[in-house]
Amino acid sequence: MEQRNVLVVEDEQIVATELREILAALGYRTVAAASTGLEAIAKTEETHPDLILMDIRIKGEMDGIETAGRITASWDIPIIYVTAHADQETLRRAKVTGPLGYVLKPFSERELQIAIEMAIYKHGMERQLKQQRQRLSAMLDSIGDAVIATDAEGLVTLINQAATALTGLTETEVMERHITTVLNIVDEGARMGVGGRATKTVEARKEMTTAHYASLLITKSGKVVPIDGTTNRIVDESGVAQGAIFAFRDVTAPSRQTEAARTMHFSINQAPDLVFQIAPDGLILEVNEAVCNMLGYTRDEILSRNIYEVEIYSSETQWGRLWERGRRERVLTYETSYWTKDHGPLPVDVRACYVRFMSKEFLFTIARPIAQAEGLVTGKQRTGTDL
Repeated sequence: MEQRNVLVVEDEQIVATELREILAALGYRTVAAASTGLEAIAKTEETHPDLILMDIRIKGEMDGIETAGRITASWDIPIIYVTAHADQETLRRAKVTGPLGYVLKPFSERELQIAIEMAIYKHGMERQLKQQRQRLSAMLDSIGDAVIATDAEGLVTLINQAATALTGLTETEVMERHITTVLNIVDEGARMGVGGRATKTVEARKEMTTAHYASLLITKSGKVVPIDGTTNRIVDESGVAQGAIFAFRDVTAPSRQTEAARTMHFSINQAPDLVFQIAPDGLILEVNEAVCNMLGYTRDEILSRNIYEVEIYSSETQWGRLWERGRRERVLTYETSYWTKDHGPLPVDVRACYVRFMSKEFLFTIARPIAQAEGLVTGKQRTGTDL
């Protein structure tokens, strides 16, 4: 099992030493220790630990809670508070920072082990859910139909780019608002708004309900747009309603823009070069067929990875630097090498473009294999993350 790196933030030397010894006995490595908030932030930036054990009452102007808040604002690192304080005000402040554990002093080795293992497991699950949501959002944004999802109470939980474009509403304007206050849709046949249909669909209990309709959408600007769509009830394994999904499209006229988008997507998918769409955290959101063919991965395998797992001389830190450079310069060119599934190197020339569209950011990269690559890739080869 991979050894986890832990940062200890504790101003009492005896307790800090005890924590180091317990961590070593449990198979964890203490990469650094800090006694003040500023030192903890600096050590976090320097070492990028897998976990932080944070005392609340520490030296310096910042206590452990404020320090944890600043760290979580910049890095996705789980934090466990290890403290002797459990009063209501301390707990209230601590909860705001979203810790994954709270261990009271004095503690036993077993108590600390359980807290650490649960924090690492929960953090891993949360990261997977975040990646799945990013992938789902990217998939929904790639389709032409407008899609809005609600929970069982009718509150909006998701809206794709097509829906924001068609309604004229931004994601910020609609999230967690009731569907009846978000969409102004009049069904000429049933003589009721979408809110009525949403209520009937979500409240249905006996069977999956799908409503098909031809309606008029009144956009934020007041424009009236004929639409065609469906509403589907979301149910759990027990058949209990959990929400609804509204999918609709503009039927004013055949969409030349949609056809052009499909043609463009087909062209990219058939391109001989390797094409990646990459999220700010390095998650691979989309690839073309050349990526799967040349690297040997299935589509599902490559979409479960981060780009720094595919590039030979890259890491999460180096990717972060490349991302920031891409945001500044907009277009980057560099040489690197990708790992194939059978662990062989594939040298490539890369052109990366920073793209921001409908509040989403990503790097769009096109990699062309270097035809006359000589021998194996050496450690001297420059990669985009070294630039």
